[in-house]
Amino acid sequence: MLTATVVSSPAAGRATRETNTPRSRSQLAELVRNALRRRCKEFDCSTCCLEMENNLACLHGSVESVAQKRAIDRAALSVPGVFDILDDLRVAPLSCHSDRRIAAEVRQALIKAGLSSPFLDVKVADGVVHLSGTVDSMEARKLVEDAAWSVPAAEYVLNDTTAMVTVPCPKQPGQEEKLRRDVQLALERSLGIEAKNVRAGIKGEVVYLRGHVATEREKFFTEYTVRWIPCIVNVVNELTVTSPEG
Repeated sequence: MLTATVVSSPAAGRATRETNTPRSRSQLAELVRNALRRRCKEFDCSTCCLEMENNLACLHGSVESVAQKRAIDRAALSVPGVFDILDDLRVAPLSCHSDRRIAAEVRQALIKAGLSSPFLDVKVADGVVHLSGTVDSMEARKLVEDAAWSVPAAEYVLNDTTAMVTVPCPKQPGQEEKLRRDVQLALERSLGIEAKNVRAGIKGEVVYLRGHVATEREKFFTEYTVRWIPCIVNVVNELTVTSPEG
């Protein structure tokens, strides 16, 4: 348990005494909160509580690190009118496996991969990452999931994003042959030796799956795997299930 400390800012106090416009306690409190939002963007300050006693900012609650504690102190002291702060913030690091920390790490991974979007939502419950919203393409959909899986603490990733295909892939020499190879590799990855029982027809950017698989699960995952392939707009799944799961 950390003891409360008072941090003084002579410069801040001097600036306030020189101003001709006195501020009320509520005005000062709002200015301090704005400073925290502006200067501590990289930290989650939702567990930090602020109270103003005249020109003294009283800070209670918990923070994740000493660095966050010091940043909050500096932000509060930067506000003209705040003479001192009573820092009663307790440093309580989050578990590396907390849902909030996992969600923050997933969002950071998406930003690093250039995949962050206001149309993409990340939620985490019991270590399971749930992705929803829209992305630009099937390739982006796969990359978003890969970025989420790159977070070590993620137990599982549920990808419910929707690919909004707005622009077809530009036609290039040998593109259809490349798509055939990519589809064949996807089938082998999904079915292994049983891929020989599936035929894939390609018309433009649509894949038609025909033949048979053993279970409904295999039918689903075969289509799912093929849909990851860049430039595939749609998959028509006409596979027959030989051993329906009861």
